[in-house]
Amino acid sequence: MSQGKKSTFACYEKYDPILVDRLLNHVVNPFVFSYRLDSWPAFSLWTPSFFKETYGDQIVDINPHLPDKAAPYLYNMDSQTTLMKLKDFIDLMLTNRSCYLAEAPVETFQGLEEQQNLLELIPPSEREKEARISLWMGANTRSGLHFDMLDNFLVQVYGIKKFVLIPPEDIRLTYPIPSHFSKSPINPLVPDLKRFPKFKKAHLFKGELKPGDALFIPKGWYHYLYAPQQSISLNCFYGKPFFTKDLLCIFFKAGWKPWVATSKDFLWHGLLSRPYEGKLFCPNPFGKVLYDRLLFFIKHLRFKYILKSKSHLKETL
Repeated sequence: MSQGKKSTFACYEKYDPILVDRLLNHVVNPFVFSYRLDSWPAFSLWTPSFFKETYGDQIVDINPHLPDKAAPYLYNMDSQTTLMKLKDFIDLMLTNRSCYLAEAPVETFQGLEEQQNLLELIPPSEREKEARISLWMGANTRSGLHFDMLDNFLVQVYGIKKFVLIPPEDIRLTYPIPSHFSKSPINPLVPDLKRFPKFKKAHLFKGELKPGDALFIPKGWYHYLYAPQQSISLNCFYGKPFFTKDLLCIFFKAGWKPWVATSKDFLWHGLLSRPYEGKLFCPNPFGKVLYDRLLFFIKHLRFKYILKSKSHLKETL
């Protein structure tokens, strides 16, 4: 049985920031390109041994055992996360047990920022804005199928990482998790087509990253990342996140289950401020996100109204 429609994928010998400049391109698609391995010190320095020797006593927040059957988004965040010295995490990682140091800010490791230059990939029109560079390290890691709210560059530094991308228009075929519609319960490498029969119609873009390879993942594109052995990667989130209206356009394509869950979460976790269970690698429930954005918008309007009223009062006096 087919596991989705395999699609062609763009690969470039040279990278030009114009390719991802949203001021110049109405549509921005994913692609892969390669660095010269001597262009960054990171490519020659960053190994598990390097991190153990240089930062071994640093305390890090890790996932010591990633779920190997279901998507990580279905698991409680607290039960899957612990604090550990980096040298102990490296020892665990070298056994090839499924463990992850996920999205660690690169600036928390003194000296790492000078050994890479991910910011050079960002188009000039976005370089004055905030960008977030993170380190991802582990063994036998699986990200889960999801999409992000920001454009993203992923650079493979050590080991290999396999990827699957799915375009935004196929969102209904990914069976979005109702309270977190940017997440999917499907493993696209071995999908359960009895539980998720529509997934066989999804367009899959598959590939593999070796050291020096960079992948551009546009916001809104579903992606799944898998490292079968030890792996070290860097990523950079940058640019403008989805505006609420754009996010709602994607949401309305996700099907009726997310609509029901979001309405419930808006009322229960937003308006009534009831607590919710944090899920691994998940943001707040989308209904709570919408409530917070609406509340911020109302406060902003109220603030502008007060300023305008004060200004009008001064003029009349």
